[in-house]
Amino acid sequence: MSCKPADITTDITNPCDLKCKLFTDYPSQGIKIIGLDENRFNISDVTNMNIEYNFEKYNVLKVFINSPSFQLYNGKRVDAELVIVHEPSSSSTRVAIIVPIAIGYSSSELDDIINKADKGIETDFDLNKFIPSNPFYSYTGVLKGGDNCGSNKLEVIVFQKRDALTLIAENMNLFKNTNSNNDKLALPDGESISYSKNIPLKKENDNEFPITCEPYYDTELEKEPEPKKFRSPFVMSEKEFSEWRSNVVLQIIIGAVVLYVLVKFIFLITSIGYKSNAVKTIIERN
Repeated sequence: MSCKPADITTDITNPCDLKCKLFTDYPSQGIKIIGLDENRFNISDVTNMNIEYNFEKYNVLKVFINSPSFQLYNGKRVDAELVIVHEPSSSSTRVAIIVPIAIGYSSSELDDIINKADKGIETDFDLNKFIPSNPFYSYTGVLKGGDNCGSNKLEVIVFQKRDALTLIAENMNLFKNTNSNNDKLALPDGESISYSKNIPLKKENDNEFPITCEPYYDTELEKEPEPKKFRSPFVMSEKEFSEWRSNVVLQIIIGAVVLYVLVKFIFLITSIGYKSNAVKTIIERN
């Protein structure tokens, strides 16, 4: 079997929206890290740490940091990757969630976890915080060492380079060349990388707040509003009077009344002036 290195690029457009559904169910209180064994985190308990991928359940097997990366990103390897490997309950193919890691200029939460783990200080590792809430790529791959393509297939979920986590250079050096064999994740003949525009969903939240496109009907909102009773403007509050004034129909009626009164006033003034001139003319003739 031949294979080629997996390369994560923005040119990948093969959609995987219906099949590639990822639900994470990592404990929100975090998992206990009791130490660091080379590049692998020593986890005290992996109970109830699982994901659901393509509607199949997988349990966490191990968490480690690999340097340099297993994959290519736009043709190049990145500094490191956070790799979470899951084993299935009913099949033989494992699932790996991979997040790229780059050198950062300031200490991150991942730095703090690594510092404590390296010193043997027990710490909590909330995996939920390190899984980007962004679209991801997926493929069925094999591990390639040198020119040899492995036979054990692995379902891979990987995020883009722009979603990378960060480690300061000092901590990055702890994992330098942990991938000393330069193993690569590769695509067997006939396999391709797909792009899922759906973000990972937190399973416990998804059950409580289903993400659907169905309309939501609230019976309280369906009640017809009670008709407002007429109140005299002279007993209204300032807010009620403001709302009353803004009523378009009332504005039209009030405008018509004002116009009528104005016309009558002009007519009255004109009539008075006309009568006054008539009286003056009569007096002058006599």
